[in-house]
Amino acid sequence: MIFKTKKWFLIDILYILIALSFSIYSFQNREYDWDLPGYLGCLFESEYPGNIEKIKNETYLSIRKEASLKQFDNLVGASSYRKVLFENADAFNEQLPYYQIKIGYNLLVRAFYLMGFSAPYSVLYLNSLLFFISILFFYFSLKAIYLEYPFFVFFASVLFSSLPVLHYLSRNATPDILLVLLLLVFANFIINNINSYFIFFIIFLIMLSRPDYIIFGLSFYFFKILYEYFLLKKINVNNLIFIILIGTAYFLIIKYYNYPGWKHVFYDSFIYRRNYISDQNPEFSLKTYIDIILKGIVNMKKVILSSLFLTLSILYLSKNIWIKFVAVNLFLNIYLKFLFFPAAGEYRFYVPFIFALFLIFLFELRKIDFIKLKKYNLFKL
Repeated sequence: MIFKTKKWFLIDILYILIALSFSIYSFQNREYDWDLPGYLGCLFESEYPGNIEKIKNETYLSIRKEASLKQFDNLVGASSYRKVLFENADAFNEQLPYYQIKIGYNLLVRAFYLMGFSAPYSVLYLNSLLFFISILFFYFSLKAIYLEYPFFVFFASVLFSSLPVLHYLSRNATPDILLVLLLLVFANFIINNINSYFIFFIIFLIMLSRPDYIIFGLSFYFFKILYEYFLLKKINVNNLIFIILIGTAYFLIIKYYNYPGWKHVFYDSFIYRRNYISDQNPEFSLKTYIDIILKGIVNMKKVILSSLFLTLSILYLSKNIWIKFVAVNLFLNIYLKFLFFPAAGEYRFYVPFIFALFLIFLFELRKIDFIKLKKYNLFKL
């Protein structure tokens, strides 16, 4: 037992050092992408409420101080849209509701800013830290599942933390790295059958971080109601209360920040990027929408294959019907997300669900005696 403890201690330290080096490397290679001004605008809006010219100027001034000349020129001049936002405070201000509704992420950014970090660092250092926490959480979750196989846990975790999409999320201004962490926590809670109030808390944090994940929250509790009604022959009032709380919070957020709505986001993202949201109504036909969906689905091959493999494997391996329900719900949410926002090449929108499925898959895989590796003592202490 002492030998096992010492070996795990050494592997833990080694992996923590690797995770730390990955995080430092990502921060050193941080990118000043076109979403960064939006989140900094939210930060400065809380500093200078209502002063849209000051907010816009402080946003770009803070980036100019830290970004290279090439990075800054690309940020403000790569398209006419970016140039207008840089030059016109009204156009910049009209874009802020798209970012302001992500309350959970913005609160974390503000916390780092209040600790003394510069505005851009408050976003980019935060994402590097979230990346570090995410891969550590994956490692220790996997360790709890495969306690007898430290070398497998180590190598699998190193491969996971090397995934390019994770490094991309850690280097850019996006709340999706936070969603990766929260969905991993959600999967861990499901695996360990954690109290339903803690699961609701995580789902609520997910929705606060990206309100469009309300679809995930509502669908989860819809599946839970079906599961409990048909299989357990009961109705849990808490599920209805959770649905009401999630829906109410979402409604209050979009109303408070005057969020333009899905139609505006879809139009700006896939049809025509408006410099001024107020100047043109986002009108498009059902045929246009279907054409965009059909074009996008062709580029979803990696997402389709990985999510389908993980879901079918969980359905085959698991004896727990509730876990099967959760797996199907996660799988469906990938495609519900695609239907609302068919950015097929932007894997960052789908990987939080895929990583949650992956952790559940690894949990179920242990039930087949780790593919008979015990017989050969491979990866074992």
